[in-house]
Amino acid sequence: MEKNDQAGKQNQELTSRKKQALRTRQKIFKKTMELGTKKGFAALKITDVCKAANISVGTFYHYFTSLDAVFQEQYIAYDEFISKSIREKPLSGASIDQLYQLFSLKYDYVSEKGVQFIVRQYSGQFKQIDNGNTFFYSQERVMYRTLLNILQNGIASGELKAQFPVDFIANSLLIFSRGLTIDWALKNGSYDLKTVAFQHLDMMLSQLVADGEKNPLYSALTANN
Repeated sequence: MEKNDQAGKQNQELTSRKKQALRTRQKIFKKTMELGTKKGFAALKITDVCKAANISVGTFYHYFTSLDAVFQEQYIAYDEFISKSIREKPLSGASIDQLYQLFSLKYDYVSEKGVQFIVRQYSGQFKQIDNGNTFFYSQERVMYRTLLNILQNGIASGELKAQFPVDFIANSLLIFSRGLTIDWALKNGSYDLKTVAFQHLDMMLSQLVADGEKNPLYSALTANN
């Protein structure tokens, strides 16, 4: 009985430590985002984050190897945002409509975060390449899986045509999306990101619509061009 009690206490202590560690990690991430928004992400320092989070520099390094590593957590936060948004308001309508709705979520999110954040995040991602961090472009992420599902359903229903493998189409759309985000950041947010994104998507997605001009979806996509 005593051994069982001791084991139970140890499990409780372990669970408590894990919860505390998670809270500390989340606090570091939260303060990094808050301070970056206020002060500018380019000027942000680890000591600033530690002071705001009321932790030591040693504690920071226990959870993260650098500020760039903290920024990589934002990809998880982004995935959670997409998942939550779709749960609260499921994508609806034709496959083409769902694609626009999905990318609309992305570009609203990116625009809200701002240019400085995107610059810092992508520069941090390039530094992570040497560390073998492939989460950024993992096919297990929410955006890719959702995009793939929409395309597969659209092809199965006959709304979309499959001139290329569906995974190739999904990756092509994501490559375009990342490239446009970088272009927007390089040009210091000089244009409305979602407006320009949709102009390019009009061109790309019109090539996916089955039966070309005979399909009413094609006409709807090209009406304003």
